[in-house]
Amino acid sequence: MPIEEKVVYYAAPTLAGCKVANLINLTKTICCQEDLDECRRRLCGAGIDLKILRENASSCLLYIYRRSALEELLHTKQSRQFLSSYGYQDFTIPGALDQLADHFKNPALFPHEVGLFLGYPFNDVVGYITHQGKNAKLIGYWKVYDNEEAAKETFCLYNHCRKELCARFHQGEALADLSALG
Repeated sequence: MPIEEKVVYYAAPTLAGCKVANLINLTKTICCQEDLDECRRRLCGAGIDLKILRENASSCLLYIYRRSALEELLHTKQSRQFLSSYGYQDFTIPGALDQLADHFKNPALFPHEVGLFLGYPFNDVVGYITHQGKNAKLIGYWKVYDNEEAAKETFCLYNHCRKELCARFHQGEALADLSALG
């Protein structure tokens, strides 16, 4: 599956403007710098960017995000207080993402604060950390600890985005046009 097809499939909610960001784990055969640069070029007009958060010999972890939504999220008092407790000091997009990438470098500790960067509900991010991933009320795109009904609606929305954007992509619509929908 080429990189653009993976981006459409795994980041459809972000492309559609329904979500702050998505993570995609790509094999090195797909994650070449030339293809990433081309993907970035096609998405930049829609306010979408990407950053490799972790890379090893066989794969890379790609973060695809809407710049305006991430900037808004990073500027809330709640987000700043939460991220400060994990050592974040720079709340600009480049600074925060560099710190997140640094946190991914420790293979022994997964940076669960990434849930905030993905736009998951704050109470669910905190709930996941507090309960160490156990005792969730619902599991879907994330583990839900607070508002099940809202999460179910969001999961349906994300599924709809994926179905709709994948269908359009397979009909020949360009990645840049799909991301302009958001």
